[in-house]
Amino acid sequence: MMFATAASAVLAANPVVPGVGMADSHVHVMNDGTGKQEFFMFATHDYSPQNKQFKMLDWWVWSSPDLVSWTKENIVKPSQLEWDTDPTECWATDGAQLNGSTYFYVSAGPT
Repeated sequence: MMFATAASAVLAANPVVPGVGMADSHVHVMNDGTGKQEFFMFATHDYSPQNKQFKMLDWWVWSSPDLVSWTKENIVKPSQLEWDTDPTECWATDGAQLNGSTYFYVSAGPT
């Protein structure tokens, strides 16, 4: 395993993406579709910084070349997916790559 040394390390603040309010985030090193490896973060978020009830209305996918600079790649809402039920809350999400395919895992629930 290789680790960055103090001389080559890039430091990031906490939270990873300030002012966003992400929850249940997972980060993976994945292929970005062009053959280049990049970090991808899958997360939910509170719809409002003032929210006291943890209302999650969508899932987010972020990318980063260095774990410091993050770009929001996609927002997925329950209405975009096929369901047997009508979910109104977005819970923990994650992603994985296997045999050249990328999978997006979501959990959803009622209010």
